[in-house]
Formats: sequence, structure tokens, C-alpha cells
Amino acid sequence: MCVNCIICLDPIFLPVEIICFSCYKNNEFNCSSLIRICLRCAISFLQLDKDIEARDFYKKCVYCPSLAYLHRLNFDNGFKKDFLIMSNDQNIYNCPYCFFFSGTQLDINNHLEKECPKYYILCECKKVFIKENFYLHLFHCDKHLRCDLCKKFIIKKKIIDHMHYIHDHMFCNLCKTFVPKNLFEKHIESECPERLIICTFCLQLITFNKYIEHLFEHKTIVLEEMTELSQKYNVILDKYTKINELIKPFNNLLEQKDE
Repeated sequence: MCVNCIICLDPIFLPVEIICFSCYKNNEFNCSSLIRICLRCAISFLQLDKDIEARDFYKKCVYCPSLAYLHRLNFDNGFKKDFLIMSNDQNIYNCPYCFFFSGTQLDINNHLEKECPKYYILCECKKVFIKENFYLHLFHCDKHLRCDLCKKFIIKKKIIDHMHYIHDHMFCNLCKTFVPKNLFEKHIESECPERLIICTFCLQLITFNKYIEHLFEHKTIVLEEMTELSQKYNVILDKYTKINELIKPFNNLLEQKDE
């Protein structure tokens, strides 16, 4: 296997195997089987240090016409690290990104993954940051939520698992809130504002948070009916009064007839 990187031509540092081209077949011989390149060179070659939308569309394999679609690449599917070669090298190096940390290749790889402030990270929003700038970005990223309990930023699609496994909370599908597991049954039965209840006036199912509004609607309808009845009553009363006025001149005759 070649000991020099085919891109920078220097001795390979933090060796990786390119796996994103269509010529790559897992457990089969391919263009990259005997080729390793430096981690830093691989990141630059595959444009993983750029926002996804700023990358070229395709990159060609250096040995064959196979292509890789760069907009689909991340730090997991673009290459894989060769830990066997790293472990065989016990020399001490400086971190190629922050230049402050020193250690073996395995030490530096661990440093890059966990703490190096100058190493790259790809956000769920498809933008690339160095780690020291990433935290500030999270306050504005629409792909993350800040957990109210631990104050950590969690990827939105993973927040339910986070609350369940880390904080023992359950997600209420009705009111879209998280509730402690031991209080969840009580929440569903008597506290959830979106729980269904029966209107004791019309016997229809309605959500609890709309019950007062629903009762006021009933009240409005009844008031309209009362107003309509009152108007009818006044019309009938006017008719009754008018008839009495017409009858009044004949009251004496009616009295004589009764005698």
C-alpha cells in the first residue's frame, strides 16, 4: 500500500479510504482498496469543509469515471478511517487543525472527534462550521431545539427520544408537550387542555380548551332564540291590544247580552 497521500504527496497522516464513489463496493476490490489519503486532503477533495449548497454537484474518482454526488456527502458516508494504520504509528504529531494538541494519530483522531475547536462539523441544516462557532449557530438553527430540562441543543427529529430516554418524559400527541412519565396518565385524564370531554348541554365531544367558548356559543344561540320569541310576543301582544281596542265600544252590548 502506498505510504504517501496521492493528493498532497506527503506521508499519509490520519489515513482514510474514500467510499463515496460508485466504483466502491464493500468487501470487494475497488479503486480505493489499496489507496489511503490524509483526512485533511479527503475533506478538501470531497468539499466537506463547505456548506452543502456551496459544493460542486459531482466529483470524479481519480482512477475511473465513477462519480460521487457531493450534496449527499457527510463525514460518515464520504470516507472511512483506517484505524489499523493509525494504531501502528506511535509517533507524536500536532493537531493539523488547532496545532495545540499533540499525540499519536489515534490520540489526534479522538481529539478531532470530541474537542478540537477548529475541526469541522456538518449541521442538520446542511451548513458546515468549525466547532468553536457551532454553538452560537444552534441558537438560530431551525433544525435544533433547546431542551428545557438540560439546556442542550437537540436535533428536532430526535427530541422525543431525548426526552424519553434521558429525562423520562413522554410526549403528549394531543397538546404537543412533554410530561413526566409518572404524571402522564393523570395529564391525559384530567389536565391536558386538548383532551376530549362531553358537553353536558348538547352531549357532543369537544376539546377541553374550547369548552368555555363552546358554552358561550350555546348561550348566544339561546339569547337569539329568546330575542326572537320576545319579538314575536310583542307582535302578538300588539294584536291582542288592538283587538281589545276594537271590542271596547261593544262592551256595553256584550254586558247586556250576558244579562
